[in-house]
Amino acid sequence: MQATKWRLGITLLAIAIGVGQLMPWEDKPYATYLTQQVKSNKAQFQSVLQAAQTQVKEHKAPNLIQALVRICKEQKLDLSTCFTQLNAADIKNFDKRNQILLQHLLHKSQSVFKQGLDLKGGVAFSLSINPQVLEGKSDWECEKLVQKAIEVITTRIDALGVAEPIVRPYGRNNIEIQLPGISLETHPDIVGALKKPAKLDFRLVNEDADPNGSIPLGYERLVMEQEDEQGQWIQIPLVVKRIPAMTGKAIKEAHPVVDAYGKYEVSLQMTSEGKERFASITRQNLHRRLAIVLDGVVCSAPVIQSEITGGQASISGRFTQRDAIELSNVLNNPLEFELELAEIYEIGPSLATSAKNIAIYASLAGLILLITVMSLYYRLPGMLCSLSLLLNAFFIFVSWAILGATITLTSITALALTLGMAVDANILIFERVREELRAGINLTTALNTGHKKAFIAILDSNLTTLLTAGLLVLLGSGAVKGFGITLAAGILTTLFSVLCFNRALLELLVHTNHFHLPQQAWFQDTKINFLAHLKGGLCISCLLALIGCIAFGIRGKGVLSIDFVGGDELLVQGDRMVDCQKIRDLAKQKQLGTINAVYQKNLSSASHLLKIQTEKGRGMEVFSALQASEPEVHFTCVSKNQIGASISSDVQKHAILSIAFALIGILAYIAVRFEWTYGISSVLALTHDTLITMGLYVAFGHQFTAPMIAAVLLVIGYSINDKIIIFDRVREELAANRSMPLNAVINHSINKTLSRTLMTSLTTFIPTSLLYICCSGIVRDYALVFLLGIVIGTFSSIFVAMPLFYKLNHGNRTQLDHPQTAKHAWEQA
Repeated sequence: MQATKWRLGITLLAIAIGVGQLMPWEDKPYATYLTQQVKSNKAQFQSVLQAAQTQVKEHKAPNLIQALVRICKEQKLDLSTCFTQLNAADIKNFDKRNQILLQHLLHKSQSVFKQGLDLKGGVAFSLSINPQVLEGKSDWECEKLVQKAIEVITTRIDALGVAEPIVRPYGRNNIEIQLPGISLETHPDIVGALKKPAKLDFRLVNEDADPNGSIPLGYERLVMEQEDEQGQWIQIPLVVKRIPAMTGKAIKEAHPVVDAYGKYEVSLQMTSEGKERFASITRQNLHRRLAIVLDGVVCSAPVIQSEITGGQASISGRFTQRDAIELSNVLNNPLEFELELAEIYEIGPSLATSAKNIAIYASLAGLILLITVMSLYYRLPGMLCSLSLLLNAFFIFVSWAILGATITLTSITALALTLGMAVDANILIFERVREELRAGINLTTALNTGHKKAFIAILDSNLTTLLTAGLLVLLGSGAVKGFGITLAAGILTTLFSVLCFNRALLELLVHTNHFHLPQQAWFQDTKINFLAHLKGGLCISCLLALIGCIAFGIRGKGVLSIDFVGGDELLVQGDRMVDCQKIRDLAKQKQLGTINAVYQKNLSSASHLLKIQTEKGRGMEVFSALQASEPEVHFTCVSKNQIGASISSDVQKHAILSIAFALIGILAYIAVRFEWTYGISSVLALTHDTLITMGLYVAFGHQFTAPMIAAVLLVIGYSINDKIIIFDRVREELAANRSMPLNAVINHSINKTLSRTLMTSLTTFIPTSLLYICCSGIVRDYALVFLLGIVIGTFSSIFVAMPLFYKLNHGNRTQLDHPQTAKHAWEQA
């Protein structure tokens, strides 16, 4: 009983910590929050706040923070005197101090949850390459320049912690960027941070020349900004060489550091060639000033006191922590040219409120049905299992908050599906306990023994999936990396909920004599000879694979959506706004292919435009159908352009590489924990499941979109979990039945786990089916992939993985009993 108390105590402590991480649950109106937080000078601040709100309303300021900073400067109001609970005394510059205080308060007013483009929208802007840069270049060269810029921008965005952005080519020389959950209030400098080239030079200073007079040949006049004793910034002109002594190509890495006075600066680590070059420059120019120039502005110009051989330098200036981080980011990812801001706008959520509500209600209904089935089948223990599920969901939300994950509708539906799979651990424990009870063991011992036997299988299956998630995080990018993080968090919370909290609840039931587990189970004591149906299983697999191959062959590149191959983009204006879901339904009804539709608000003109993305060459078809469907709206096409893929070739390569290494990792782990033939048969069965699931999805007439990557990865996670459970039972039965032939051991193991296999499939199938039936669009496609994966994965665990395992061991158990002396089938051949 003491252990039970400890488990409950740890659970309650974790819940208390988790509740603190979830606050604030939702965004608070910024102006209201400021009013609540102000501690002194309340009347003056309220007057300033009202004036700032008026400026924003009249489009005289882009956001409330900039309006407040401007008015506070005019009225010389130091906000640190209003928000006395915040210590900003170390920031001398008046304007900078006010801006940092306001941004800190804005951050505190926002929810810990970041919502994706589908749920909340975000900010979007177009950056263009100066036509002079592209002058004289072929289309191929222009495309390469744009792709290189996209890679740099994507890396910069990743470093800023913005999850699941969309970065794609737009037209010949434009790049479209969509950032979920971002506003210009929270990141006012984000456009500048993404578009600046970060051209870094080291140039010698001519101190004999007069900056205000005649400039010597080969030199130019640049300005250095420096902070005086009052915290004000003054400009100091310098005469520096036009040709740099060393360029930023010599920099290996830049990172933010704090100097001896507590100020932020950027430390530069040079390459081996840069280290030698810098030593040569400093050796030959002792007692001269060396200017560090960034994008044409002198950051600092220290005097060279001695030869510098360590290969390190630093950039100092008026940096906050965010400034230093952003500067390090752009220096580590420099552009060859500066990008120009073409337009900036807010984008609304891509999903209608009704569609979001239906998906959420369907998820909740699925969970309720799941809990009902568990309660009917396992009675009170199954009912208490629902508490473990709810706790698991709570901890997954906590992990999202801590990791700063972007929540999309697919994340919410994946949560429901993940909980469906999490029931498997409970089912495994219940089935093991039931076996012990049928063997005549008393309740307390049955619980302990059943838990102990189930623990090994639970640990192996979850560690295998955790290894997969780790490789996705390490090698993946974008949505693949995000899925890996979410998957890893879900595994850890599942293990804690089941092995700590759920164990404590079951022990309480035993101690209070309320643990009553029905002795009868589905498919109890079956003796099916599954290996006898090897040829039948092979025929079914071949037939399904053939259907998939035919579907891929017929549709060709048509299986890939706009996310992968790009398409047309129309900007459409109308007399009123039309529900985007209605437009998508229209395209489906008219068989116009997959489309994306979303409204965007231009921040300069405050006008709303409908953005429609279609398959290549079908833009005007969709526009004509829209005009015919809504003639009273008077739609007009403002512009039409070609857009590139939002899933870049680099992301696609990383996804394939991640999956490949994940399969290798699974093979290695199972080989170490079990034996090589277990690993090989598991990986071959996983490949079978993935390819057939994708083939059938295409055969049903669907296209692969960006979220389908996560759906396929979820199928792999589900499938490997199922196979590990059965293989774990095979290993156990081999040890317990030394004289039993291998085919009998395999059949016996499948029969023993059959009730658990079918129950797990059912509890996962239920919430997924409701999502497929009730929802539309991307959520329905996501559910379809997983439904196919559940069926194919369950089938292959019995009729593909086990027969392969049997054949690889040449039909005997010699290698499994004596791995050092026996030979495999391929070695004997």
